[in-house]
Amino acid sequence: MENYIGVGTSASSFIDFNILPELRKHITTDETSRSARRTNTKVITEYMKGNHTDPKALENMTEHDYRIEKAFLALRTQAGIEDVSMYTDLFVADRKEKLVMWQKDDLIDYFDDILVLKDKGMDLYNSIITDLFVKL
Repeated sequence: MENYIGVGTSASSFIDFNILPELRKHITTDETSRSARRTNTKVITEYMKGNHTDPKALENMTEHDYRIEKAFLALRTQAGIEDVSMYTDLFVADRKEKLVMWQKDDLIDYFDDILVLKDKGMDLYNSIITDLFVKL
């Protein structure tokens, strides 16, 4: 969830406006955006002319979108989600039962408000996030 700028055709960039607010006026006109992801044009001739950004490939992210993305990405790391209670509004109502079941099945570690996918759980990442998060 750090800022990065993609260079070259089809490259993506991610800008967090809370960290770099001065870039908002250059990237989006949506004042509700927390962050934005943009993708450069795929057409090399356009890129070489200086038309780098594909105007149809701009994704403005609200605070809610940002939190979802942060949780999804955290689950893909060895650190996992370090403060599960910060995301409970994104989870299904029966999440506690699911966490207990996955822990018994050796798919996750869940302790001290930290949720980490084990190797077997990482293999089932898509199924776990589909079962854990409310329809977003």
